[in-house]
Amino acid sequence: MGEQSNARRRRALLDLRPGVQARIISELDRCAIAPHARAQNLANLCGCALQTAMRWVDPDKPGLPDVPSLAALCVAFGVDANWLLGLVRERGELPPCDLVGGRPASMAPDVALSAWARVFIARLNLIQHVPVHIEFVAGDEMEPEIRAGSPVIVDTTIRRIDLNGVYALRYAGRVLVRRAEVRIGEGVVLHCANSNYRDSLIPERDVMAGNAFDVVGRVRLVFRADEL
Repeated sequence: MGEQSNARRRRALLDLRPGVQARIISELDRCAIAPHARAQNLANLCGCALQTAMRWVDPDKPGLPDVPSLAALCVAFGVDANWLLGLVRERGELPPCDLVGGRPASMAPDVALSAWARVFIARLNLIQHVPVHIEFVAGDEMEPEIRAGSPVIVDTTIRRIDLNGVYALRYAGRVLVRRAEVRIGEGVVLHCANSNYRDSLIPERDVMAGNAFDVVGRVRLVFRADEL
């Protein structure tokens, strides 16, 4: 009974709700999110219902985010979960990682889109074991199909072009996104959506030998800011 009583006292002392709410609000303020837009932005970042996110910033009855949402917020804000929970005093940055990072510095569409894409991929990796990561389209070769600067989700388990589709390719130190068409006996045609650029035919021997480019992976999803 004594140990149970001590556990109850420790639990009573560890009321995380006000502190977590204050730190979430402070991060939203850092991102210049207006008070009236806090709940909606939290719902967008975590993919939850607006009513759920409203509880996290309710001044009278604050609620705690669930674990996946808490992880998504840490990724979106780029902060250590221990600090967000109030287990350490100093605000810590999220450790660098290929799959997560960055924070929404403002609600400009491109910045918000990049932050949302990072949250999406972090949550995706929480529920599946297929390695995927974000690449950002550098050039305008795929416009208007894929805008320059758009985040794309790449399945890195696919390292060969065996089927037609959109792929991320590394060429001369730069990541390119192209629509690939497999032509049996000829090779692979790399198509650009932008008519200002010519298609390229990579001979089959070069594709098989890996002399032309490295396949980063197959593009599974594209985010477009003008469709938010």
